[in-house]
Amino acid sequence: MAILLTAGFVLTGCSGSPSANPARTAPSTDGSAPYAGTALSWLSAEARPWNKTLNDDQAVVVRASQATAEGDSGTFFTRLAAACTRLHDDALEAQHIQTAPSPGLASVWHSMTVHTGTYASDCLTLTRTHSSASLTRWDQSLNAMNTANAALNAAVAAVRSQAGYSEG
Repeated sequence: MAILLTAGFVLTGCSGSPSANPARTAPSTDGSAPYAGTALSWLSAEARPWNKTLNDDQAVVVRASQATAEGDSGTFFTRLAAACTRLHDDALEAQHIQTAPSPGLASVWHSMTVHTGTYASDCLTLTRTHSSASLTRWDQSLNAMNTANAALNAAVAAVRSQAGYSEG
């Protein structure tokens, strides 16, 4: 069974020089105060490391989903499940980084991480069921994730523009 899904997951707003991987013990901010700095500094300090991790995870999912030369479907689905498990776990952790200083930015970050987690969860369902219905659901969640990513990118672009930041 060959599955080919591609994703436009690169979040241009947080891109830039690679930063260290985020701590695997990201603090939960449920009920805590938002980040005390600017939206631009939150993007750099909080969002960028997790964005890089999620982008890297998504690249592994895409490679696994495009691996059509596998000897058997069991190997294919095992590799895809491993990639989607990592993406799912990281998306859940990314939901609990320190809250963005603006409600709008916090909202689009949360939406992106939730939709990414749903996409990864739907992938895991596909690896268990191998059904056409699960493949369809995974494709639908990919579209929802891409929409959430586009909203985040627009918010990030607005923050960067307001701060006078350009890609020079």
